[in-house]
Amino acid sequence: MGDDHGRIYDDGEFIGLPELCSMGGYNPNIPGDRERKQAEMEREYRETLDDLVAKGLFEDEPFPGSLAVNSHLVLHDADDGDPDASA
Repeated sequence: MGDDHGRIYDDGEFIGLPELCSMGGYNPNIPGDRERKQAEMEREYRETLDDLVAKGLFEDEPFPGSLAVNSHLVLHDADDGDPDASA
């Protein structure tokens, strides 16, 4: 589940592009599973975002506002030392 992207060419050819998935599940009964899944999601998100940029999906920058916000939330720890982050 994520933002579904693709390219449609003049001849009607459709090329699907990877999704930017920003959520996932973990097992709270497995120690460290949450952190492991979070790190995996962040890595995959970064790789996918970089791939989409390289393929020219975001040539007309700036990114859409929703993508900029979502990317920040996924790629930056919410508890990064900002005292207002928990407010």
